Amino acid sequence: MKYRKTRPDLAKVNKFKLPLYPFSNYLILAFLAFVLVVLALAEDTRVALFVTPVWFIMLIAIYKMLITKVDYADQENQQQIVENFSGNSKI
Repeated sequence: MKYRKTRPDLAKVNKFKLPLYPFSNYLILAFLAFVLVVLALAEDTRVALFVTPVWFIMLIAIYKMLITKVDYADQENQQQIVENFSGNSKI
């Protein structure tokens, strides 16, 4: 939901437009909340519900350990990305 607000230049030229935007964003969030409720109801799946945050914390920690440097694209590369998405590239 934040993508279109933070990067309107890329959002305009993006070839994939989410159907029923912004309603579909809220529908997806409601579905994920429904899945969490269903997982919490059954005793067997409740364990998975509680272990999932630990799993994601471990994944993030491993990612942070493996990635030592992040190269941010400079303004020229960002402009090239926008041109490539819009189909105006001269490659």
